[in-house]
Order: sequence, then structure tokens, then C-alpha cells
Amino acid sequence: MPGWQKFYAAHHEKINLVSIAVDAQGTDVVKPWCEKAKSEFTTLVDRKNTLGQMLNL
Repeated sequence: MPGWQKFYAAHHEKINLVSIAVDAQGTDVVKPWCEKAKSEFTTLVDRKNTLGQMLNL
């Protein structure tokens, strides 16, 4: 995440960055991790691995 935050900080006026956390435990686990990483971009939570299934990951 630090690499993405650095990229976002340099380009935030030109782009929107969205990360997706695949975590069955949900926001209770993801939110503190994002806060600790000091991410300034949006993070969505995929509790059911929907994206992974769509992309055959």
C-alpha cells in the first residue's frame, strides 16, 4: 500500500485510485489496516470474493 499511496499523492489531481480488499472479515479488519497505512484513496471491501470469481482468480 505505501507504493500506491505515493503514486496517488503524486497524481491525485489527475486520477481516482480505488483499491479492493478481499477480506471475509469485512470493514472491521480492513479499516484499521487502511488507517495505519494512511491511505488517502478509496478502498472497497469485497467480503465474498466477487471480483476474484469474476476474474477467475
